[in-house]
Amino acid sequence: MPAPPQVQSQLGQGSQRLRQDRPDSESTNRAHAHTVGVADRVCRPIGPAPYDEPVPNRPGPPPITADAASATALLGFDPAELRNTYAVMRHGQSHPNVAGVIVCRPDAGIDPANGLTELGRQQARDAALLWTEDQDRPPVIISSDFTRALETAEELRTITGADPVIIDVRLRERDFGSYDGGPVSGYDEVWAADAAGTCIHGIESVADVLARTAELIKELDARYQDQQIVLVSHGDTAQITIAAFAGVRPDQHRSLPGLGNAEIRPLTGEH
Repeated sequence: MPAPPQVQSQLGQGSQRLRQDRPDSESTNRAHAHTVGVADRVCRPIGPAPYDEPVPNRPGPPPITADAASATALLGFDPAELRNTYAVMRHGQSHPNVAGVIVCRPDAGIDPANGLTELGRQQARDAALLWTEDQDRPPVIISSDFTRALETAEELRTITGADPVIIDVRLRERDFGSYDGGPVSGYDEVWAADAAGTCIHGIESVADVLARTAELIKELDARYQDQQIVLVSHGDTAQITIAAFAGVRPDQHRSLPGLGNAEIRPLTGEH
């Protein structure tokens, strides 16, 4: 599927142009592992001594609340010193949402059949209109390359008059391993393990998800100044990033209010 003319990619190793020959194999997943952080990863708790080998259901450190954790320590930079303002936007309602199916791997994620429903497009347009009421200029839009996120980003771009969408694979959905293609009830098992500080073998860890989004934000902040930057992403990827900005340990990400479809939420310490 050819890339929309409004889409561009320009952030170095962490970004890729949406190509006509979109990847469709597990080997492609592994090829991106060093920049994407979603392939061939194992779950490990966040803590001072991550496990060298996958140990399913091994307990991690006790949960840390916003009162006891530092956003600076979690992110590797001080959010108060960022030169831009940031927000995350979850994609609008997608066909996998309606079907109740987990879609987290690139081959399915970039399939046009797994894009937005008409309701999802309307949700994205409505969110974009709300954005324009509170902002004095168009945002810089960075998006996951998954179809449902990219279509959301394009609706946001059209309404706000932003420059072409920039694709970055570090905003892809968390890799749920063997849960991919299964029912959304699998999320509950993963989130319960996260909250307990335990691991399910083959699931991308919250540490790895946070590492890739924090790295992206650092790169963006070196490139831009005094911009409003919207990161269009997915439920867990966005939620884990929100938690870290709030000073909440990322394995407790579901203790914060969940993002609705097409919701835009500022990355601040207030959630």
